[in-house]
Amino acid sequence: MVSSSPAVPLGVTLFSALALLKARKFPAGLPVALLSLPMGFGYFLRVLALLLLGELLISTTGSWDVVLALRRLRLPSDFALAAGIALSQIEALARFSSEIQDAQKARGMKGGLGAAKAVAVPLLVRSVLFAMDMGDSIEARGYSGVLGAPYEYRIGPGEVLMIGASFALLALSLII
Repeated sequence: MVSSSPAVPLGVTLFSALALLKARKFPAGLPVALLSLPMGFGYFLRVLALLLLGELLISTTGSWDVVLALRRLRLPSDFALAAGIALSQIEALARFSSEIQDAQKARGMKGGLGAAKAVAVPLLVRSVLFAMDMGDSIEARGYSGVLGAPYEYRIGPGEVLMIGASFALLALSLII
């Protein structure tokens, strides 16, 4: 499970802006509309809801279950397999990022924008190398672009209710 959330910097930025608004101290020439702060907070809540739904999906659903569900929806095998691999590798990317951050701290790198750049470039390189290795391993296993037929699964009333509640929650998060 991914331990750090991108929602934290958004929240810090929002609360910093609220503190500046309350103190009425803004840098010279920075116009701030009062209605933009509630709108920004609404966008923050939308992003946070999507992040939490994504975290819920990643932590509760296996990647092969996602592949089978997408195949059941008659999506192409390549797309279903790519989505399953992407979901399964999010934790690996988080691990890569923490390893790179630890290495940068060991070299004396301080926080800030320079540290983000110093982490982003090696993370991008490592991600591309990892993707190339993954492609080589898929090719070595002889994947021909066709997965087996998806298993037959009957959806009962409880599952229909859960799916409906999930879509309602998603729609509510997009409306807010």
